[in-house]
Amino acid sequence: MVIYGIKLRLYSPIFEDDFHILSLEVNNIKSILSSARPVGYLFTTLTNLLSINEIYIFYFFLTIVNLSLIFFIIKVFFRIEKSQFYLYLIVCSLISCSFYEYFISLKHIRAAGIFSSLFFYLNIILLFKICKIKNIYLFTSGLILSSLLLLLSIFSKEDFILPNILIFMIFIFYLYKTKNYNKMYLISSILLTVIFFWLYINFFYYNNYFISDGGGLDANYQKNLSVISIIFSYGVYIFYFKPTAFYSIYLFSLIFFLRKNLIINKSIIFYVSIFLIIFPFSLLSKKFITEYIIQWFPFVTGLISFYLCSLFFNKKLNMNLRLLLFTFLLIIFSSSIIISKSKLTLLNQKLIKSHNYIKNIENNIEVIKKYELVKIDLQGEGDVPNPWYRQTGHWFNKKLNLDNKWYIFTDESTKLYKVKDDFHYDEIKHNSKIKIFSRSQINEYDGLTLKFDPQGNLIELTE
Repeated sequence: MVIYGIKLRLYSPIFEDDFHILSLEVNNIKSILSSARPVGYLFTTLTNLLSINEIYIFYFFLTIVNLSLIFFIIKVFFRIEKSQFYLYLIVCSLISCSFYEYFISLKHIRAAGIFSSLFFYLNIILLFKICKIKNIYLFTSGLILSSLLLLLSIFSKEDFILPNILIFMIFIFYLYKTKNYNKMYLISSILLTVIFFWLYINFFYYNNYFISDGGGLDANYQKNLSVISIIFSYGVYIFYFKPTAFYSIYLFSLIFFLRKNLIINKSIIFYVSIFLIIFPFSLLSKKFITEYIIQWFPFVTGLISFYLCSLFFNKKLNMNLRLLLFTFLLIIFSSSIIISKSKLTLLNQKLIKSHNYIKNIENNIEVIKKYELVKIDLQGEGDVPNPWYRQTGHWFNKKLNLDNKWYIFTDESTKLYKVKDDFHYDEIKHNSKIKIFSRSQINEYDGLTLKFDPQGNLIELTE
């Protein structure tokens, strides 16, 4: 974070997903295995054995590992020479350091998606290796490991199901072209078996709402199969969010300058991969989250870096054009740094607010334990981030050993009040300890009252 001159505070979660993920415990194994993402949540549960700060650092480390794997895959695929490698690495690092969504992993746990992509990238590297093995027994052993990575990836999260299929299809086609029919039949059989198993499990056992019918209990996950809606979603993810838009447009300009170069044809696998990774998100027309971009942006980063290396070392290319392209990159890099810094500053403000809520609850924990019902009076906007937004209250039990009921009172115009009927607050199905009410109802219930100002500071405690 030195490049931004910002010290991120790592002492408390702020995103709604984080509270859910951090509340997963080893004794929840039965419910974890009955979810549609058992592998991702199982690894997440094991990670929760670490302290909160260690957890966030761990996921940031995994983000760096995923980035490195993609850069390595592109290097191997295009056979980047040693003379070009250092420039390639420098450009990859510059783009990565200017991209806010990579740093958000320090405070936003995209756990299942990170594990899904990790196993996918590892499988690409493994398939590169095993398709060159001539011994059928060694090939079979490698393929069993590859099928395991495939299972781990698609049962971590469904984000990478389509790219996984694509990669296997490419290697099947390679084996067909090289007339390795026995290997081709073997890898095809394994792919079909795994995919049919995944579909069967998700439709008939997990009842995965994402792939079956709508978004289940969460309206944000309702699917929209309209072609116009899908195209619009792609446009949002590629051209609306900054600095993603800057780098995407820059990538298209590099493709234009290299349009007669054979490397553009070889890049088709990565273009299709980007398209397929975005596709599941493009169906969710009500849910646009910038952190999803981290799933495919490493491909964009690696391709830009490789193309620039190709242009820089292309002696036929005009020197002025080379300088112009690098100048544009520096402008985009500088603009991205400014945008990312402003986003990180805002993130820091949210962290302080979230920390204030949690710290004040910790400071009064002995008083809180005396009461079955705790009333939370949120002044001002009563807006997120706070530990009660779309939560069940289980996080309080796990992290603070508090088993109270939490009744939250806020203005009817706030974001928190508008989700008062969210399924997370269902007391029967989710054993929720939290309910949301209008502030006008606060005197209808008896209990300890904690009154917070808009910055999460406790301004009044009434027993």
